[in-house]
Amino acid sequence: MPATFGRIARTKRIDDTLLIETIHAAGLRLPRHNHGHATITLTVAGGYEEIFRARTVAADAGAVILKLAGECHSDSYGSAADTRCIMVEFGPRTSARIGLISGVLDRVWTAGGGPATLIMRELRQELRFMDQASSLIIEGCIWRVLGLAERERSQGHRAGRPHWLAWVEEFIREHADRHLSMEELAAVAGVHPGHLNKVFRRHFRMPVGMYLRWLRVERARRLLLASRDSLAQIATETGFSDQSHLARVFKALTGSTPSRYRRAGCASRSTMR
Repeated sequence: MPATFGRIARTKRIDDTLLIETIHAAGLRLPRHNHGHATITLTVAGGYEEIFRARTVAADAGAVILKLAGECHSDSYGSAADTRCIMVEFGPRTSARIGLISGVLDRVWTAGGGPATLIMRELRQELRFMDQASSLIIEGCIWRVLGLAERERSQGHRAGRPHWLAWVEEFIREHADRHLSMEELAAVAGVHPGHLNKVFRRHFRMPVGMYLRWLRVERARRLLLASRDSLAQIATETGFSDQSHLARVFKALTGSTPSRYRRAGCASRSTMR
């Protein structure tokens, strides 16, 4: 397993979802890195700071963080005591199932306590107990946390967001493999391109072009793990001009080349069999 997981106390696999209890030493600093799969993490004891591009999240005891696949971050662990966490890592099949009904794995989500923390603690208890019913209970816990994240995400979409922004987001997702212009998107929304650009930046915290680029990289990441298509084929399927274009953008956003990412994913699956 990657060194960023720290010391592994226990693991459990349910289908292609991996549950890991980790321990990171007090005072540890991890440089910028990313994980190949989306994760949910509960801080059981101790604490750390998760440092993303635009913000820092304090993950004290009880904090729950949902991270999307490939999200670059660094970690700074508290010096008072070791930090123990429970991590749920979603494999390609489970991520695809979730993606069919929700975009909840597409953004970082955090909870500093409340129902999500209680549910993740229940999950940890089942991981320690493990009988014939535990796998079902653990799966239920995971879906409940995802449900909480999706509800908050949906409410956030409705609060202060113009209705046409959802149309634009859906259109971009459906047509991410081809060239899109601001004029075309503005026509979908029925607003001026300049207004669309300003509103999109405010709500998504990135320009339209960056969002489109991120979607393409995310789809390429999934294909690298779930298919045997060549890099050239994947580049074509995901809207990049060629394999070199895919490689440049993929490395810029994930810190890894597509080839290295695919090898690491295959090696990880082989190790866990």
